[in-house]
Amino acid sequence: MKKAVTFFVVLTFIVSQILTLLYFDNLPSGYQLIVLLPSIFVVGFFLFFFEFIGKCSNPFVLYGTSVMEWIRFIILPPICAIAGNQNGMVYINPTVSSLNLSIILMIVEYFAVCLFCKLMIKPVKPHRTQKNAYIIIGRKSIYVLFFAFSLIVYFFLGRGKGLIRFLIINIAQGERIGDITETGSLIIRQLILCTMFLSFVLIVNYFWKRYQKTHKNIYVYGALIAAAINISIIVGERRTAQVYALLCSLWILINLFPKYQKKIIISLTAVAGFVLLFMSIYKFFGAFMFDSYEDAISNSEFDIPFLSRTLQIYFLGPENIAITLDFFKIKDLDIFQMFFDFLRSIFGFNYIFRGMNDITSVAFNTFIYGTEQKTGHLLSAAGYGFGFLGPFFIPFFSLINIYISLKLENLLYRLKSLELIYIVTYVLTRFVTNLFLNTPALLTQATMMAFTSLVVVGIAALLNRRNESIKPKKSPPPSQVSYRELSD
Repeated sequence: MKKAVTFFVVLTFIVSQILTLLYFDNLPSGYQLIVLLPSIFVVGFFLFFFEFIGKCSNPFVLYGTSVMEWIRFIILPPICAIAGNQNGMVYINPTVSSLNLSIILMIVEYFAVCLFCKLMIKPVKPHRTQKNAYIIIGRKSIYVLFFAFSLIVYFFLGRGKGLIRFLIINIAQGERIGDITETGSLIIRQLILCTMFLSFVLIVNYFWKRYQKTHKNIYVYGALIAAAINISIIVGERRTAQVYALLCSLWILINLFPKYQKKIIISLTAVAGFVLLFMSIYKFFGAFMFDSYEDAISNSEFDIPFLSRTLQIYFLGPENIAITLDFFKIKDLDIFQMFFDFLRSIFGFNYIFRGMNDITSVAFNTFIYGTEQKTGHLLSAAGYGFGFLGPFFIPFFSLINIYISLKLENLLYRLKSLELIYIVTYVLTRFVTNLFLNTPALLTQATMMAFTSLVVVGIAALLNRRNESIKPKKSPPPSQVSYRELSD
């Protein structure tokens, strides 16, 4: 594996560095330092990450960090160079000094993250739960009641709101769904998500037990179908939910059916790829404005500038960090606003503090768009740390994200409950795929999923334990009764 990874990293580095140098004169003012990023990535990778490839205590964090940085340091520079003046959004115009500084922030953050991972990750494989030790800790009858309750709530309050779709989003309505922000719809969405994942783990557990007894392939295929359905149910417009469902399903199925690992990965990745493709067309190409997805594709422009803008937005490129720096220069925000962001982002507290003030991301998007805007662009961890705490805290929030991810991953390997494994994997995926995003933004979805799911699972587990404690103990068969017991 190390040879393949080495070959891939070196090859992509060479291509990236050559292309960035060839198109260096095409770079707008402020982007010149981007030419250093490919070489810096290679140095950091071989100094800090290479020894862990194929054998490390935290593969989730290691590969999550490596892939995210590879995209930012290897893929982004040549794309930005080729795109030239069109490498960013036309309505975002950061200052040249902020662009130069943003690339320095990326480099500082990268080496701090590399060193932190080197100190925290060990070159040993994690000790995982034995294959035959997985269980359902909740009482199944309680889950069935919860499913019935969720269906009733959806039927009377959520039906007609377009909260659930299968495989693709219907574009016949002629208007965009947008993010779900209304409290009632958010609660119904969480009920749906909990119902989906609990149904999935119960069905998969049933097929797994049947497979252990019979070793028939039909039960593996049954589990695959359950996972495919779990991935294909679309709740809202955000594609991240499908990514989380994919990784949770992959993790559980691979651990339950390790012999079928390749088939599981190929099948579920293909399903997720199909769903994500059409969701991306819907969002990026404005499919809701056309009569069909085919019309949306034919009227779209997928080119290098589009790819550059997308990478800058979603992987927190120089433009994103630079406009964050400009935002903090203009807005005089104190450290109390940062603490408010954290409190306001934790599920439960978000309702308590809702009317007091807006979180920083709202002010940030309002600054970018020029009108009041609650969502849109992301706040990078590096820019957030620099803006609130100063230059010595550039990597602070990225390191917090990695630390939380490490703790979650270590917990994951100790769990036996399939319900808890799904919840922890979901939250872990939320962090690992967004390590360089400001921490409050990650807490919102993570705590919402964790709290709502754990309440249901906790009640079911508590009632299951009570039910087992009051069951009369079975008398041992006569053959197991001792002579002394008979004589007594």
